[in-house]
Amino acid sequence: MSRYCILTGLVWLASSASASGQTVVDTTAVPGYVRVAAPVAGAALYADGERLGSADGVYAVAATATTFTLVEEGGGAWNARQTAVTLDAPPASGDTTVLALSLPVRYQITTIPPGADVVLETPGGAQEALGTGPLVVDRPERLSGRFVATRPGYFEASAAPGDSGVNHVRLVLRPLTPEEGVAANWRAPRRSRAWIDYAAAGVALASAAVAVHYKFQADAVDDRYRLPDSAERGDPALRAEAERLDRNALFGLVGMQLGLGVLAIHLVLR
Repeated sequence: MSRYCILTGLVWLASSASASGQTVVDTTAVPGYVRVAAPVAGAALYADGERLGSADGVYAVAATATTFTLVEEGGGAWNARQTAVTLDAPPASGDTTVLALSLPVRYQITTIPPGADVVLETPGGAQEALGTGPLVVDRPERLSGRFVATRPGYFEASAAPGDSGVNHVRLVLRPLTPEEGVAANWRAPRRSRAWIDYAAAGVALASAAVAVHYKFQADAVDDRYRLPDSAERGDPALRAEAERLDRNALFGLVGMQLGLGVLAIHLVLR
């Protein structure tokens, strides 16, 4: 009798489902799926902190999962490259959600000596301060331009960023030394104009010597013209000669003053 009742119950359930034309399915048991749009070798996919597997797979996820993280494996847990995305809602039941995830490009910058300031100088001339070396810079895309490191007392150093996923950049700054004749704020030396000083001083000295020479000669001739015991006293030719020598001495004096004037002006304007 009991077997007959059970069989009758099963037949009734089947006929009821057939009569209604519907099949009862527990949709909550069907998970949603995720996959990475462009699989990354050597990376793993996580859902809400739980590892799903390598980045090249398709994974069923819980109905509450919204945050997905792509993490580099084998690079050290403390500094592994990673990127994450948070969905507005969990993946729909039975559907596959494609995640736009990719690992950032990393630049590991070392400066020698440490502590130098590092900037990124773009091809357009703009500069972005990155920090002091050593430092690590992660960017979504590859950088262009050059890294420039500066530190007081050293020449600047620069290098191209590189185009790998992980780039090791080493910037070696050469110290400034007194022997190189430069200071910390080194600039290209100006063209020397010391020859002007030498020329002006030479003209002044030569002109002074000429002035003294002719003045002594003029005084000697004037003595012969004026002294009472001179046999040539009052000779008009001697007077004319003394005046000529005085003029020559005056020209020498003028030349000396011009040389000294040029030297003084150049020293003031230096």
